[in-house]
Amino acid sequence: METNEQPIESAAQEVPSTSEPPSVNIQDLQVLRSCIQIACTRGAFKAEEMQTVGTAFNRLNAFLQHVENPQPAEAPEPEAAPTQGE
Repeated sequence: METNEQPIESAAQEVPSTSEPPSVNIQDLQVLRSCIQIACTRGAFKAEEMQTVGTAFNRLNAFLQHVENPQPAEAPEPEAAPTQGE
């Protein structure tokens, strides 16, 4: 019997071996957010797991929205000019 299975190539990038600690950037977190959305729409999680996944997703999404749309910093109030005679 012949199989048509072909090896699946990994889409993950190989991490070079360096002395630097591993890091995660904003783009990695955006990809993770998309993965959670796709997994949920495809029914990858059991019903009893949805609250945990949803909580994690909401926290991740709130963080990314904060980073992607930074609020303008409040301008410091100008110092009062010294009055004559002081």
